Amino acid sequence: MSIWSEELQEETRKGLFLCALVKDESHNYGIVTEIGKKIIIQGVENGGSLPAPNGEIIATFDSVDNMIDAGWVLD
Repeated sequence: MSIWSEELQEETRKGLFLCALVKDESHNYGIVTEIGKKIIIQGVENGGSLPAPNGEIIATFDSVDNMIDAGWVLD
């Protein structure tokens, strides 16, 4: 069972976009760097004023629903 509200889960299903900042249930953050056959989330680079992907793939999913089931949603 997800700790995220049904509204946030639905917002993520409908509104996920490339370069979106996402978080998991442990409040780890990532940036969506690919949406297509796979959804790829990369770690966030420390420093600077805007979050940027650091090149480290921290999660890969086959669908938005799989991503949400694993606890990742839009931040």
